[in-house]
Amino acid sequence: KSFPFLLGYQMQTKGWDIALKELKVGDYAEIFIPSELARGEKGIKGLIPPHSNNILKIRILEERLPLKQMDGIRVWRLEEGKTENEVFSEGKELEIHVMASTPTNPFYINTFRTRKPFTMRLTDAGVIPGLKKALIGSKKGDRLYVLVPAEQAYGSKGYLDLVKPNESIFYNILVMEVRKIKTNKK
Repeated sequence: KSFPFLLGYQMQTKGWDIALKELKVGDYAEIFIPSELARGEKGIKGLIPPHSNNILKIRILEERLPLKQMDGIRVWRLEEGKTENEVFSEGKELEIHVMASTPTNPFYINTFRTRKPFTMRLTDAGVIPGLKKALIGSKKGDRLYVLVPAEQAYGSKGYLDLVKPNESIFYNILVMEVRKIKTNKK
């Protein structure tokens, strides 16, 4: 079948990014990726032996435009949650599975792998402003790609050794739950 791909964030191997930069909608290509630009010495157990060259047969089907853009933030909805009406906004909390990547650090966060979703509120201090803005209006079951520019993320300071200064961040998100924040009134 097909899957969406955002260039420059090592969603696959470096070889994919290099090759796909050269293609346009409608192109069909057979691409040779040498081992050092593919999985290298690691391989993928049971699927790709270590030090293997890769050959891809690929067709570029379409260029998807973002669903929404604001302040340089781009959001693509790959799948829409259809069973719930509750949307993320003030007074709600959101539970998401997320993979986050930068151009220099692929998948520095991956809650799919850890099986520990991330919970956030619009009032949370540790969440970057661009991600909060991007997620407003999302609902359970939404599958999103979000690209947050550096100025809406960590800017010129970066973040520890995970996000370099002036790097944008790409998020692959599955919204697991949207719920009203419970208050403890006596």
